[in-house]
Amino acid sequence: MKGFVVVAATVTLLAPATARAEGSASQVTANASSHCTTLRAQIGATAFGQAFVSFGTCVSKLTPLERQNATVATKTCHGRFVRLYGSYSKCVTAVARSSSVAEQSLNPAQTCRAQQASMGTAAFNASYGNFGTCVSATARAQVTAQVSAASTCRAEQSDASFASSHRGKTFAQYYGTNAGDSNAFGACVAQKAQSSATVQQQTHPQQTEPANPPAPSPVDRCGGSGGPGKPRPMSPCPVIPTA
Repeated sequence: MKGFVVVAATVTLLAPATARAEGSASQVTANASSHCTTLRAQIGATAFGQAFVSFGTCVSKLTPLERQNATVATKTCHGRFVRLYGSYSKCVTAVARSSSVAEQSLNPAQTCRAQQASMGTAAFNASYGNFGTCVSATARAQVTAQVSAASTCRAEQSDASFASSHRGKTFAQYYGTNAGDSNAFGACVAQKAQSSATVQQQTHPQQTEPANPPAPSPVDRCGGSGGPGKPRPMSPCPVIPTA
């Protein structure tokens, strides 16, 4: 009987933890889906399709980032944050969501408009061919940059000496932009990803083929004064009469 009680108690204790884990995974997917929905609305269905092929591909690429948001939220939610949101689980959901929203502030279309203004229309078109190509390429670059920036921001957040090199401000105070600075991690990711993606696009812009490439010069395959195979106006090969 005692063994049954111990097993039952163990199951009871594990059930909430399992539910929280499942809820966290579900929230991660929901936030990634929301992020992709916002991105698709920002750049349009055509550019979105060129960037990610499908909505599911976008969600898969952003899931690691949203998982980082959730992990950071579990470490952030203690003390005043738990009191602010009423419970630990509500705090984790809210803080992870606030980071995700901050990351969604990146807009590839706006980035391309700024780049077009900086480069000039002629140079911009020579690099990208058209505005839509820039937008789709920038969307891909920004998502990749965000996932990479998350690791950098995690390191900064864990750095005990962060304040000494950031004007005496904590990580939350330095990056946070909302009430309570609960979106600090997402704001950090957005800031670093914006800079990284812009540099990447300016350094390695999408190259396009010219719309009407010049036609190659005709080659005299019969030889001639210019030597065998040298370009010269096309003309019929001379017919050499036979004896």
